Amino acid sequence: MKRIFGWGGSDAKKDEPAKVTLGESISMLDARTDSIEEKIKKIDIEIVKYRDQMQKARNPSTKRNAKTRAMQLMKRKKMYENQRNQMQNQSFNMEQAQFNTEMMQDTMTQMMAMKSAGETMKAQYQEISLDDIEDLQDDLEELYADMGEIQEVMGRSFAISDDIDEAELEAELMDLEVDYGEEMPSYLTDTSVIDDLSLPTVPVTAPVPSAAVPAGQI
Repeated sequence: MKRIFGWGGSDAKKDEPAKVTLGESISMLDARTDSIEEKIKKIDIEIVKYRDQMQKARNPSTKRNAKTRAMQLMKRKKMYENQRNQMQNQSFNMEQAQFNTEMMQDTMTQMMAMKSAGETMKAQYQEISLDDIEDLQDDLEELYADMGEIQEVMGRSFAISDDIDEAELEAELMDLEVDYGEEMPSYLTDTSVIDDLSLPTVPVTAPVPSAAVPAGQI
């Protein structure tokens, strides 16, 4: 029968109310609380107006009417304040529940991340051999030692032998001649360069001795 007349099934699921999250519920309560706060402010303005009328009125009937109206507004204000306080308490409780839920979600996320990291470390550790690491360290130490020996050999200095006779070196120095080809440089053969030099003249006359200065005037 339900299939014939189209009862139940997918239509029943469509009629289900949408799920509301804690955050949406908190927002709705805060909006209602703000609305009640606005109503309380408006009532306060009217209460002050009727109170002033009650204090300034000379007619007892006018004073009584103002007082009655002010008391009614006070009762309405108390009702709104109770509603506001209840909503604030409900909002606070839902905020605590939302905070705890988020903390649990963060904890679960951290646990899953740590679990995944641990599994990755285990898989990588199984691929690492301590023997291979030790062999690699030994090979590197031998390689560094060989490189040190090579650097030491390459840095050796080739000193001149101490068996060379200095007298022979001096004689070779004195007999050394340079082959300049067919012509020697002009600065080695031209003596006019030396003659043209302007040198200071040497004085011929003897210098005149200066006069003696008395001892007390120095």
